[in-house]
Amino acid sequence: MKNQSNQVKERPIIFSGEMVKAILDGKKTMTRRVVKSDFIGQYEHAHIINQSSDKSREGKAYFYDKPVGSMVLSSQLVSNPYGNIGGRLWVRETHHVVGGIADYEIEEIKQGLQDVKNFVSYKADGYGNPCDGGWTTPMFMPRWASRILLEIIDIRVERLQDISEADALKEGIRNYNFEMEDSPDTYVGYTHLQKDDGKSTLYKTPAIAFERLWDTLNAKKGYPWSSNPWVWAIEFKVIEVA
Repeated sequence: MKNQSNQVKERPIIFSGEMVKAILDGKKTMTRRVVKSDFIGQYEHAHIINQSSDKSREGKAYFYDKPVGSMVLSSQLVSNPYGNIGGRLWVRETHHVVGGIADYEIEEIKQGLQDVKNFVSYKADGYGNPCDGGWTTPMFMPRWASRILLEIIDIRVERLQDISEADALKEGIRNYNFEMEDSPDTYVGYTHLQKDDGKSTLYKTPAIAFERLWDTLNAKKGYPWSSNPWVWAIEFKVIEVA
């Protein structure tokens, strides 16, 4: 990884292997993450505070009741763990660091004098099990081993089910043209899989495909699509790939 900026704060973010591939292919430019708070379910309105006379409020999400007259009867501030527009996110993914890497080699990677890929392999690239150990979960990836750096170009808070068809495509959903047997017509379906393996399940719209993708990643965590949680909707661009 090249020299890191000291001017912009960088925060980690975890992506599955499938989503890493979509980012590297230029297919994924958005992600949605659940707003972790026990006190916001009742609120119908929310926005991120971009400017405030109280600088400690900037970047936080403001949840509130529908105003009555000029008054908001109840509200809640929630800290933003991802940063505001212009902030950077370094990607954590399933990886393997070669055994015996020396401290000086890690320092050289940080300074851009060594290619991180000489010492780290990434499961999303399709490698088999490493010969000198198993894969390490994204949670334990150190900053220096990350190969992808993102910059936030937009961030907002919204209900999960409010996603638009355009945003579903930005989430990595792709269209797939196919022909029905004994039919001259060509149809379009949507899938979140990144490879044509003959096993892709196709859906009628990008939003429906995203709904299925969301549940595969989040239903077991307690946040199924049907619960319609508040989410951080983060749009980003890739600014560095090692």
